[in-house]
Amino acid sequence: MKDERIEQAILILDEYQKQHKIEKQRKLAISAVEYTGMPSGSNKGNPSENKVVSGISATQFCETVRATVNSLDSQLYTTIINRRYLNGELCHSIYNDVGLSEPTFFRKQNKALLNFYEMCPLIVNKKMIAN
Repeated sequence: MKDERIEQAILILDEYQKQHKIEKQRKLAISAVEYTGMPSGSNKGNPSENKVVSGISATQFCETVRATVNSLDSQLYTTIINRRYLNGELCHSIYNDVGLSEPTFFRKQNKALLNFYEMCPLIVNKKMIAN
């Protein structure tokens, strides 16, 4: 049975993957916003502006997650979370590179997730703050 705190940490890190895609798309969308010079309107607000605002929220979310990961109690914890959850690397690749046995890796990963849970400002009262 998984610890609820670990599950909450994983939810934030899974959300990071979604928000990171939006963050990357934002960079492309801002450079691709088309201006014709002609006035036009939309009953849905300004789609270009909406993309930018959504992108800013995604960027803030991602920056918060990255800052939290970079401030974990141990460089090993930071490495594990960065490589496993932010970069999507396979566990065996990570534990081989850092010189841990498989069981030790998973124990350290759980400790890293608990440390992330404790430090992450996006987790308040065991609930994730979503956009």
